[in-house]
Amino acid sequence: MYKKGCIDVIFPTCDRNPTDSLKSVLSQNFRKFKIIICNDGNEKILDITQTLFYEYGFRNYLAIDPGRKHQGASATRNKCLEAGSGKYLAFLDDDDIYYPIHLETLVDYLNFHSDVDFVFSKAWGIKDKDCKAIRAEIWVEDLSDGKVKGFLPAPYYQTEMIFKSNICPTLTVMMRRECLEKIGGFNENFICLNDWAAWAKIALAGFKMVHLDKFTAEYSIHGKGLISKHPEEAKKIEKIIRSWFL
Repeated sequence: MYKKGCIDVIFPTCDRNPTDSLKSVLSQNFRKFKIIICNDGNEKILDITQTLFYEYGFRNYLAIDPGRKHQGASATRNKCLEAGSGKYLAFLDDDDIYYPIHLETLVDYLNFHSDVDFVFSKAWGIKDKDCKAIRAEIWVEDLSDGKVKGFLPAPYYQTEMIFKSNICPTLTVMMRRECLEKIGGFNENFICLNDWAAWAKIALAGFKMVHLDKFTAEYSIHGKGLISKHPEEAKKIEKIIRSWFL
């Protein structure tokens, strides 16, 4: 069942079990949200999600199965955007989690700062110790489950550096709906770095961005991301995005 809410949590999923990620949304302190989930994979993920929502007694969701599969994160997120109507937009992928304070922290800031359009927090990166992915994180803690925990250093999380690099992971962001609508959603022609391209366009459109120095979520690193798979294409897209600021 779908009801209008304050926040649309845009949730693309593709061939992964999203149970832990969705549970993190369902455990939020702030409750006025709806989950818009779009399945871009072949697995019967929507059956799993609907069972989970039933167990939690959660009814404010919309499940989308577009038919055609593996269109990519941008197309999937855009379908969620088109289907929603919330005042604010938040984002979560199917292998990441929110801490219970996440939505509360970001929505409170936007509600009390009407001049701010786009706010983002910090998130911890989590990876297996034997993961060989080349990353920017500084690893600071060994976890009991064979994983390590790290954070992104400067120039990440600095709004003035958006012309140079992607300043924040997607899950850390909350924005007013008009930010993404004005730029036409996520660029479906870019195979990767779609989030940075969107944040850059939003900044260039004159929307005000603010960073909150607080960890409210964590994202998974597994070395299977699109940048790792398409490094040369990523370099081309980086060049294009940086050219927008010249």
